[in-house]
Amino acid sequence: MDLVIVLFTITISLIAYVYTNKMFNKYKKKLSNSELSGFEVARKILDKYDLNEVYITEISGKYSDIYNGNRKVVKLCKDVFHGNSITSVGIAAFESVHAVEDSEKKPFYKYRETYYSFAKLLSYIGYFLIVIGIFFDLRRFHCLLIGVGFMMCCLIMNLITLKVEIGNARRSLDELLDQSIINKDENDAIKDVLSACAYKNVAFVINNVIEFCRLIYDFGKGK
Repeated sequence: MDLVIVLFTITISLIAYVYTNKMFNKYKKKLSNSELSGFEVARKILDKYDLNEVYITEISGKYSDIYNGNRKVVKLCKDVFHGNSITSVGIAAFESVHAVEDSEKKPFYKYRETYYSFAKLLSYIGYFLIVIGIFFDLRRFHCLLIGVGFMMCCLIMNLITLKVEIGNARRSLDELLDQSIINKDENDAIKDVLSACAYKNVAFVINNVIEFCRLIYDFGKGK
């Protein structure tokens, strides 16, 4: 049973990795009609909402793009920052819209920014307590139960984050169309890229759900 769960989790992660990279690499070779770089796309979206305080910087790595809400910085990898492909346009829009929603104090985004670090810490503590409980057989001290509870908190955070990511992908498409950065012929291609951006987080949530179920199963066996 445990082997099946592990293999299923690995498969989901592999599918997510293959899918996202396939979409990004596929449209990396297709130039956008606007010929705008990722930097220019992000700047246009940010300027529309007068977000002059949000900076756009170039970072190393491949598809490691992210918006840092604490520092108000959109970080784009080299290929996205300088590139004018469909992939660059989609990723730049996806990350810059995070900054827009941050400025609008959207409830779910506020939760995501405020509690992400805390939930991540709970996840680490949860895993630690579960390992301690199993290894030292400390169930009488409820280590496993507390650990599973911490993991549940992390799972809830990820599910709320997932709602943000899916909504962010939809809004990114609207922004690109509204500013005529893309045309209707590029619509399907951009949708694929934005879906890949959100799907990375979908796969992460699925893995959390599977892991949570496995921990419940292990806890039940140990009782």
